[in-house]
Amino acid sequence: MEDDFTLASQLEALESEPNKVAEYYRAFHKTRDQAGFNVISDNKKHLQHFDCVQIAEDGNTMVCSSNLNGRLWKGSVIIYNTPDEAVAGDVQRAVAGTVTSSSISDGTFLSSSGEYFLVGEDSGAVTLLRLTKPLSGNSPPNILHLGSSYTHNDMVTSIGILPDKKRIVTSSRDLSIKIINTDGLLVENELLPAHGHPVLSVATQTNSDIFASCADHNEVLLWDVRQEKPAHLIFKTDINTTCLNWQPNSHIVSVGDQIGTVYLADARNPKTQLAKFAIPNHRPLHKLSFNPSSTSSLAAVGDFNEVYLLDCSGGDLKQISRFSTHSDFPRGISWRNGALYTCGWDTKVLKHDLSQN
Repeated sequence: MEDDFTLASQLEALESEPNKVAEYYRAFHKTRDQAGFNVISDNKKHLQHFDCVQIAEDGNTMVCSSNLNGRLWKGSVIIYNTPDEAVAGDVQRAVAGTVTSSSISDGTFLSSSGEYFLVGEDSGAVTLLRLTKPLSGNSPPNILHLGSSYTHNDMVTSIGILPDKKRIVTSSRDLSIKIINTDGLLVENELLPAHGHPVLSVATQTNSDIFASCADHNEVLLWDVRQEKPAHLIFKTDINTTCLNWQPNSHIVSVGDQIGTVYLADARNPKTQLAKFAIPNHRPLHKLSFNPSSTSSLAAVGDFNEVYLLDCSGGDLKQISRFSTHSDFPRGISWRNGALYTCGWDTKVLKHDLSQN
């Protein structure tokens, strides 16, 4: 009888696993005031897995983490004044922090001042937040929860921001891509099914409303929702894709797959491979990011401890540097004035010395 009870308890825990059952969140959703600990005043042990780091133009730095509290995963958002303060790792030096009712997979700033920002949650929610300035010298800044849009039926996997800064593109494991207006978090376009498999990544272009997407299969699609047939196949790999990123002010898209291969594709010449580079460990890639200050530099992280810096000038892909400073999987990438920052499941934000090149 005791074994039966233990088995039943385990099955019950699996059935309520928050990363797998989005309806669980909807039934037991708590407001942000009820969501739990205060990330600034409480112990850093609550911050367990850093999944996203983003740096605004004014230097405000957002670090998002996923934290297991008992049997439930929750998320944390921490804002620092500068990326170097995030690297220092002292949560007491953070400007403000808040928690979300589920893990956070991605986030982005909407304004150059870092005042407004969005996060995508494992519950399928897209949450709009605002960093408020203190009304008096004695009151600290605070993060206001402006609203959540539960537009996805499974976890949000990535967020891309369109050039007007008023609309975002989100992807989800529910096979959909959605264009959301940040004014009211209203869905303007719903692409369902966007792919025949869970959509893992979207990448927006810096100067147009065109964007690309990849899913848990081997096709990369280019989207223009103004067209009667909005989707076009631009690239096909031998192995399932995992992530992609658009080179700023160009037609080049970088694509990563499940065995650690990075490809360069030209959106103007469908199905044409410009270059490729194989990460030596052959493990899945998680995120790619071009350096906005020097667009020939491409950073890559995945299910390995290293951060790879690649050079894509001259129509080729070659390794510039390999940083082995993380002790667990790095997940987030951000650039600031040519400097490379990453965060990972080792609960660290690291700045990498590019002078080693």
